Amino acid sequence: MSFKKIRIIVSTTIISIGSLLLSQTPTLEFMGQIVFTNPTGPQMCGLDAFAYIEQVFDGCNAATEGVCIGENTEYFENTDNMLMTMGGLTLDVDSFFCNEVPWGDHRTYLGGNIILSLNGMDVLVLHDIVFTGDTDYLGSSFNGFGTAYIDEGFGDPILIDELNVTGSGRVDFWFTGTNAVVQGDCGFYDFIVTIEPVVCEQFDYEEDCIENTECFWDGMFCLPADPYLVCPTYQDPESCEADERCEWDMDAELCIVDEGDDFLMGDINMDGNVDVIDVVEMVDIILFSAPDDYQLLVGDLDGNGTIDVNDIVFLVGIILAP
Repeated sequence: MSFKKIRIIVSTTIISIGSLLLSQTPTLEFMGQIVFTNPTGPQMCGLDAFAYIEQVFDGCNAATEGVCIGENTEYFENTDNMLMTMGGLTLDVDSFFCNEVPWGDHRTYLGGNIILSLNGMDVLVLHDIVFTGDTDYLGSSFNGFGTAYIDEGFGDPILIDELNVTGSGRVDFWFTGTNAVVQGDCGFYDFIVTIEPVVCEQFDYEEDCIENTECFWDGMFCLPADPYLVCPTYQDPESCEADERCEWDMDAELCIVDEGDDFLMGDINMDGNVDVIDVVEMVDIILFSAPDDYQLLVGDLDGNGTIDVNDIVFLVGIILAP
């Protein structure tokens, strides 16, 4: 069995937004519900509740599945009769630790599969998922990053070839949500999943790398321009801080994005607040104009290198969170 990597961005949210605006990259987008069970993990920080151990295909009379809400591939003709299922992930209990600001915890789920089907037939299978993120208890949200592999020996080779732009095997997850973090024996969370190929790793030379706006040359390698996809991959302070976009969090022992102090994420109109006016400004950018450098910096909340409807979901979540 052989594997190749693709990039995945995952968003869990209670807000239904319909079809998302997709990039020119071959892209698949699904919306549905994800199920977690077995709340016997580490005690959640300051709460009389425990982290869910398992993410499952089926549990508590519900299934983890989503329907396609957008695609721009050559393989699929439209979004009809496309289904995504997911399950088999297990909490890495050693990854669990408490966050003070915002009040919550950090956790990682490992293993499992994502299966995409068309008219009841499996056409793409993803394996060995790493699903890591931070839970905000007061904001009732879960934000994070992860990785996965595509099984080259299973599914439709035409779709696999279309998604495998580079053969690099890189996979990235981003997700967020506003669902209650404590729910009982099972936790149910609405999600949005975007699947698209990674393109930057195919470039070996700086001049080729920087011609692609989605990419960034770090002096030796071509990496995604979005630091949120790169910083978490650095495993030590030296490599982390060698990338000027990143900084090492001594308490969490993680490489995070250096946010700086000169801007407020989501403040599209630069008035020092994040509110409904910024939502209106973001909609105007999506529908009628291209963002300038500052707007892209503060408005690309899902870290995919552009401003789209998914960023509106993030922005509304910021506004609604306490």
